[in-house]
Amino acid sequence: MANTACSQSGQKEQLINRYKSMEMDKRPVYFPLPQKSFIRISSGFGVRKHPILKVDKFHPGLDMVAKKGTPIYASANGKVIRASFSPTYGNVVVIDHNEGYKTLYAHMTAFKVKKDQEVKQGTIIGYVGSTGRSTGPHLHFEILLKDKKIDPFKYWTLIMDRWK
Repeated sequence: MANTACSQSGQKEQLINRYKSMEMDKRPVYFPLPQKSFIRISSGFGVRKHPILKVDKFHPGLDMVAKKGTPIYASANGKVIRASFSPTYGNVVVIDHNEGYKTLYAHMTAFKVKKDQEVKQGTIIGYVGSTGRSTGPHLHFEILLKDKKIDPFKYWTLIMDRWK
């Protein structure tokens, strides 16, 4: 029994060291909403029937339903390269995390950051809203790698481990 506990402790130590060596605070793995406030994913990554336009259209992120005013967290350390309004995204923040990673957070009711501001993983950057082309309060979340939009579910396991 003692050997099993020692073995599990050693495995845990290896995982912690691996996590640290991967510099996970620089990768978009931190879930952008508090667990208790996250309701569901209303739209996933990929082609879907657009809820407003009623045509099949590529959806480049995840739509996460939460109550209006729920805090939104930076998913990794980085620099805010955009904090502005867009007719489609509404109030939108884009963070450059270096190493080719960027994240986009859209439809916010309000910003808590401004362009050129440095943020740490877990920093509140804004609040869930329904601005722009939106059907209700939610966070539209995208991950880009070298300016290519990628499925955030690829990071889901890592995100779940960091969930508040």
